[in-house]
Amino acid sequence: MVHETIEGTFRQTNLTNESAGYLGKREELRLAEIELMRQRERVAELRRHLPPGPALEDYKLWKVRLTWIQATHQREPSG
Repeated sequence: MVHETIEGTFRQTNLTNESAGYLGKREELRLAEIELMRQRERVAELRRHLPPGPALEDYKLWKVRLTWIQATHQREPSG
């Protein structure tokens, strides 16, 4: 792995015959990934500081017959 700065951009890889267009799109992708990471961190911080919400009532799950589940998820015979 090569670590170098090319035209002001820190590069960790140096592939043979990379065009300027390819390098530009790779840099655009790298910056978008950094932006996405920061946005996820911001959302996580907001979630951590969310005040407690209203209490929820208990809920009941629908009953499903076990025989129906078994019949619809039969395994194919191995052979």
